[in-house]
Amino acid sequence: MISCVLTADIGSTSLKCALMDNRGNILSYDKFRFGSTNNNNLYTADLENGFYKTVKNIKNNITNTCVEAICISGNGPTSIPLDSGFKSDELLFWYDSPVNSDFANNTIIKSFFLPHIILFKKNNPQKYNKTCCFMTPNDWLLRLLGAEPVTSIPSDLYKPYYYDAGQCRITGIDINKFPIQIIMGTIAGVLSAEAAKKTELTAGIPLVAGTPDFISAIIGSGTSKPGMVCDRTGRSEGINMCIDSVCKKKLDITNCKMRILPHVINNYWNLSAVLPDSGNMDEFCRALDSFKQLGLPIKEMTISGGQGVTPEKNRIKSDLSGCIINIPENINTELTGNAILAYMALGKFTGLQEGIAGMTRIRETVIPNTENKK
Repeated sequence: MISCVLTADIGSTSLKCALMDNRGNILSYDKFRFGSTNNNNLYTADLENGFYKTVKNIKNNITNTCVEAICISGNGPTSIPLDSGFKSDELLFWYDSPVNSDFANNTIIKSFFLPHIILFKKNNPQKYNKTCCFMTPNDWLLRLLGAEPVTSIPSDLYKPYYYDAGQCRITGIDINKFPIQIIMGTIAGVLSAEAAKKTELTAGIPLVAGTPDFISAIIGSGTSKPGMVCDRTGRSEGINMCIDSVCKKKLDITNCKMRILPHVINNYWNLSAVLPDSGNMDEFCRALDSFKQLGLPIKEMTISGGQGVTPEKNRIKSDLSGCIINIPENINTELTGNAILAYMALGKFTGLQEGIAGMTRIRETVIPNTENKK
C-alpha cells in the first residue's frame, strides 16, 4: 500500500483535492468547480457534495493507497454563520468588503473577520441571534467529517486577526459564538463512520487543522527564509516576502498599501502587497515598485496558483518585471502546504522547515529577457 495524505483547498469558485506522499509527489488530483457563488446555500451544498465527489475521484484514479490524515485550507477571511444544528443560512465572503462597518477605521480592531460579522449583525439581527457558531469554510468542512468545532489559526500571534475577548467586547459581538482556537497542524478529531462511508475512506483517520489559503501557499512554496518571495495567484493575488525582525523594525509602511503579518516561521514576518486586480501586469509591477521603495527590491520569486500554469504568462511576468520566476513542482502550493501540516501532525517532520525541505521542489525557472521588455 502507498502511504499518503489527503489535502484539499477551498477556493471562492472551486475546490481542489489531492493525494500526496511525504516526498511531495501528487499521486492523484481532482478539481470541482462550484455551481454558484451568488447563492450562499448553493455554495455550502456544493462544498459538501464537491468534497465527497472529488475524494472519490482521486481515490478511484489510483489503487493501493492508504490515506493517513486529512488537512484542509480555505479562502478567507470568510465566515459561515451556523445554527444550533450547524446548518448554514448565510455566508460572509472575504471579498464582500465591509466598507460601511462602524468600526472600519478603528485601529484597535485588528480582526479580519469581525468587520464582516458586525455588518451581518447590523443588517440581520435575527439571523445573528439565531447563530450559535461562526466558522471558517475549512473548519466547517473538517467538522462535517468528524472534527470538533474549532477555529484553526496559523499561530498564537494570529489570535487578534481572528477574534479575541477585547475586540468582541468593543464591537458587541458575543465571543461565545466562536469555537476554541487551535494551532494549524493540530489533530482536531478523526473521520467519522458516516463521513468514511461517503468518502470511501477508513474511519478514524486523523483530521488535521488547516489554515487560510495564503498561509498554506506560503508554506507549500517554500517561502520560509528572509528575502524569499511568493506570488500567490488566484481570484486574489498577493506578493509575499519573508522578512526578519530587524528588517521589520526599520520599515515604515504608513503610506504604503502593504501589510505586515506574522510569518509561520518563528521570529519572521510576512510583508505583503495585495493586487486590486489579480493578474494585471501594471498592478503587479506597481506592487514590485512598492517593495523597491522600501529598499527591498525583488529579483526572484516563486509563483503559486492558476496563473503559473501558462508558460506564456510566466514569460511575460518575468520579462516585464525583470524577476526570476520559479515554477514549483506542484503549482497548487496550498495543497503542498496542507500536506506538510498533515505529515507534521503524524510525526513525519519535526517542524515546518524540515517539511518544506522534504516536500517542496522547483520544476522550472524562468529567466527574464530584458530585450522583450522594450
